[in-house]
Amino acid sequence: MGFFNKDEKKQDSQTGSKKEQTASQVRKPEARPMVKGNMKANVKSQGDVPVAGGESIIAEGTVVNGDIQSDRTVIVYGIVKGKVHIQSDLIVAESGLVEADVNAENVSIAGRKKGRTEARNLFELKKTGTIEGEIVAKSVKIDEGGRVIGKINMQTGSPQATKQIGEAEIKKKKEFLRGDANPIPEKNGGA
Repeated sequence: MGFFNKDEKKQDSQTGSKKEQTASQVRKPEARPMVKGNMKANVKSQGDVPVAGGESIIAEGTVVNGDIQSDRTVIVYGIVKGKVHIQSDLIVAESGLVEADVNAENVSIAGRKKGRTEARNLFELKKTGTIEGEIVAKSVKIDEGGRVIGKINMQTGSPQATKQIGEAEIKKKKEFLRGDANPIPEKNGGA
């Protein structure tokens, strides 16, 4: 399908006559997902619509198999399979599917996501979104209707610090169960 201005004409292949196509008859592209809240600061925008150049776009109908690394916001309308490491934000539109382990500053899912998701700041699941797997984030927002199949780990420190604290707690519990540790922790001052 071609795009035409109001004044341009296209010849009809069946009748040989010229057909006029108005601007209102031209197919308009899918609207981009809205970027609001904390994620808006990282995207060059004009109103609520991101402007090209401020982000990388995986178009609908495109399949990416492999790793993605970017310092820009990545918006997925198509399919991504592999690993995704982004210094900025990941936005998965309603038509998007991401089957990958993801590490990004902020993550917004309106489509489908499978695998581990680490958001260094905000994880957001829209009402049309579905996620299968573990979510690790400082802040989590789930709209009514959003589906989570898996577990959510809201952390207060870095992922490494959270893991170390968790391992230390497990070690203490194992020692206590074996009888190797004092069941009552001592307080400072010897009381």
